[in-house]
Formats: sequence, structure tokens, C-alpha cells
Amino acid sequence: MECKNCENLLRTDYNYCSFCGAKVIQNRITLKSLWYDVTERFLNVDNTFFKTFTHLFSKPEVVIGGYIDGVRKKYLNPVSYITIALTLTGFLIIFIRKTFPDGIDFDIFNTGVYNRETSKRLTDFSLTFYSLNFLMYIPILAFCGWLLYNSRKLNFTEYIVAFIYLQAQYSLFSIPITILVLFLLPEAYMTYSFIGIVLMVSYAMYVLHRLAPVKKGEAIVKAVGFLSLFSMGFVFLGIVQAIMMLVTGTLTLEDFAPKK
Repeated sequence: MECKNCENLLRTDYNYCSFCGAKVIQNRITLKSLWYDVTERFLNVDNTFFKTFTHLFSKPEVVIGGYIDGVRKKYLNPVSYITIALTLTGFLIIFIRKTFPDGIDFDIFNTGVYNRETSKRLTDFSLTFYSLNFLMYIPILAFCGWLLYNSRKLNFTEYIVAFIYLQAQYSLFSIPITILVLFLLPEAYMTYSFIGIVLMVSYAMYVLHRLAPVKKGEAIVKAVGFLSLFSMGFVFLGIVQAIMMLVTGTLTLEDFAPKK
């Protein structure tokens, strides 16, 4: 028998290839076998997805530090993990569009700047670049962590890996909550979004303290520094988005004028 993945010869009683480790598949795909593969990969207590998700809360330094140090089989790798998160984010975007067919009300402070037409254009732009905006937080947070929490002397790329894990984890955790908010209190969506950013930063600081512990006397100073740097990065990201909206015609200067 020949392995269909690496094409090496195998014994007929092998369930896994002794050369590449791939599972030997001899039967055609059926609904039963497809369902088994899905449940085995994602719902089995011993699978890497479940362990990655739970351990990124209970012992994130083991998941992230292990991957950086070369442990690659025990947990799901960061690229696969964030791919799952982005896939589910796509379903969330569909749900948001159906919840707000006329656009999200961005005027949470009742300034009178946004009318329905402007809100619709802003909503379309925000949802189109939702995933990109989500990914843009990774280098910003990684830079803040690399600069302030680096007792392990990790390089910037290793902090990128850490925050790929963190952003994927936050997304997977927050998506069900977001859907619940949209279903029960859609008018509170924008308020929840701001609360979500606070939770994201809080989780990031928790993981950084676990990944690169600091002395108690330094914790407050580093926390303030992290929040300050992130705030500047957040404002920078907002400016970049505003420029993109002006360049693409999503917004015009007239849209910022209060409506009578």
C-alpha cells in the first residue's frame, strides 16, 4: 500500500504513515466519516484546539512560551488558530449586517454628526475591513509588549506570535458574547465595542505578566506605560482609518458638520 501524502510504501495494517505521520484513509468520504473528522478535531476533549483555548486562559505562558521554545505538537499553531478565529469572524460580520441593515448608530454621544446615510457608509466600510482592523492590533500590541515586558529577551517576531495567539483567543471568546448582545440589546452594540477594547487590553496585560513576569514595584509603572503606548497606537490606527475613508470617498468633510 502506498501513502497518498508522501507516496512511500506502507504495510496494509498501518493506520498512520510511518514516514510523514498522516492518517491512512482507505474508504471514500461519507457523511458519517465527515462528521467524525469534525467532532474528532474540534470537540474531542483531548484535541489541540480545546486544549489551546482553555490553556490560553489558565496558563498562557505554557502555550505561547512552548511554541516559541519549539513545542509544536501539543497545541494548535498560531496561524491555524487565528484562521479559525477569522473564519468565525466572517459569520459574525454577516450577523452584524443583518442586525443593522440601515447602518450602525455610531453617534453614541448624540452629537448629531452622523445621519442615516453616513452611518450606512461607515458601517459598510467598517465591516469590509473588520478583519484587517482586527489584525492591525497585533503589531501595535506586540510592540507595546516587546518594549515594556521583555524579561525573557524575546525578539519582536516572537511577540508577534504571542499576540496572534492573544487576538485569536480574544476573538473566539468574544464572538458568542457579541452575538448575544446583537440579539438581545443591539442598541448597546457600540458601547459593548468600547468595553471589548478594554477587555482585550486587560487580557493582553494579564498574558504579558504571565509570559514575562515583573517585580511588584514595576508592575504599575509598566501597566501605565503599556496603556499609554497602546492609546497612541489606537489613535494612530483611527487616523489611518479616517484617511482611508476620506480617500475612498466613504466620508467627506461635509459629513463631520452637525446636521440641523
